[in-house]
Amino acid sequence: MRRLALAAMLPLGALLTAAGVLEQRERAAIEAAVYDYVDALYRVDPSRVERSVHPELAKRGFSRRGDA
Repeated sequence: MRRLALAAMLPLGALLTAAGVLEQRERAAIEAAVYDYVDALYRVDPSRVERSVHPELAKRGFSRRGDA
């Protein structure tokens, strides 16, 4: 799961880096946040989630009746 999330997020960083938008330290900060978030979900560690996302993040989910 960690690799899947990282694989999904890193192409954006790679494109921005190729465009000269991100500096190396910004890229490192993004990678650290992604690793913290994915590891926090995998290891059920709320302190790492808090460290990796904005404090005002509001995640929402939904499902239709009958969906599993």
